[in-house]
Amino acid sequence: MKLNAPAIAAINVGARYGIMGEAIPLMATAEWTERLKNFTLQIYDEKGNLLTEGKSSSLLGNPLAVALWIRESLSREGKRLKKDDLLSLGSIGKMIPVKPGTTLCARYIDLDPKGPVEVCVSFFKREEFLAPT
Repeated sequence: MKLNAPAIAAINVGARYGIMGEAIPLMATAEWTERLKNFTLQIYDEKGNLLTEGKSSSLLGNPLAVALWIRESLSREGKRLKKDDLLSLGSIGKMIPVKPGTTLCARYIDLDPKGPVEVCVSFFKREEFLAPT
C-alpha cells in the first residue's frame, strides 16, 4: 500500500481527537440510508474560505458500509460493538493541517432534514488553553 493522504486518513494515523455537536436522531428507514450515503461535508476557515469538500459516499460508498466493516473486523477478534460506541469512519475531503489560532467549521449538507448542520472548532497552543484567567 502506498502511504498517501487518503491511506493515512483511512487508517486514522493522524486522528487524535474528535469534534462532536448535537446528536442528530436517525431512523432505520430508506430515507436515512440515502441521507447517510449522500450528504456533503464542507470545511471552512475562520474567514469563510472553503478549504475542502467531499461526499459521504467516499467512505466505501456509504458510511454504513464502514460501520459494518468495523463490526466484522472486531468480531474476528472476538470483540463486539456496544450501544453508544463512537466510531471513526474515516475522512471526507482532504487533510487540513492546523496551527494555533486556526478556527475550522464543518458544514454537513443534506444530512439533517431540518437543514445544514455546522460544527466549529478553534485550535490553541496548550499553554494558551491552560493559562489562568
